[in-house]
Amino acid sequence: KLGKIYGGLGLLRSVPYFLQQGHIFLPAEMLRDQNLNLDNIGQTDSAPRLASIVREICVFMDMLPEPDELPPHFMQTLIIVNKSYMKLIKRLKYNVFHPRLARPPTLLPLRIMLNI
Repeated sequence: KLGKIYGGLGLLRSVPYFLQQGHIFLPAEMLRDQNLNLDNIGQTDSAPRLASIVREICVFMDMLPEPDELPPHFMQTLIIVNKSYMKLIKRLKYNVFHPRLARPPTLLPLRIMLNI
């Protein structure tokens, strides 16, 4: 679960970069349901529809089952990183174009050190 969430959060954070490259790595069915495509996904009026997709993906990632085969320190680190990014995405109202999302969460290395 933790690796999938980390990868998923990374993909969400990289939406603006990949759009500049002409790619969308979001579920096609969700894009279709929201009437979004490569031509209109970056437009201002599509922001609420894109935020809806990002919110739905975040909810899905929260529901994934927990793994039990990872070393405890590794799991704890991933949990902290995932929670930090999830909190940041939610705070930014699921806006993957917000410039703040391009930087790591504030004090992330300190949070990891204090919790391990």
